[in-house]
Amino acid sequence: MFNWFKFKRSSKAQEEKPMIPREPRVNTFAEAYIVNQYNLKTPGALVNLSPTGACLRFMSLSGILLSDKIEVRVPMKSIRESATVIWRDNNQIGVEFNNTMTRSRINRA
Repeated sequence: MFNWFKFKRSSKAQEEKPMIPREPRVNTFAEAYIVNQYNLKTPGALVNLSPTGACLRFMSLSGILLSDKIEVRVPMKSIRESATVIWRDNNQIGVEFNNTMTRSRINRA
């Protein structure tokens, strides 16, 4: 469905890189939106979530005005957080929240 679940194979060079410690992620699938500096909403899906950031997936990022500073909204989890885009891929982004969230907010159904 929408090619959202395609997995990339990692190259041997990527496997040899040392892992950087990071907060544990909670895998989830929830409707999400990002809002850019022009207040334009782009719908997508929340892939995973941690107290410090999230991974979001979209149909496509081509043609979307995406600055480094955005707002992430996940209505199902009552999340509305300002964030910084850390990495971008064809149809995914990784963001770091400007304020750390509590575990209770992440585990909310």
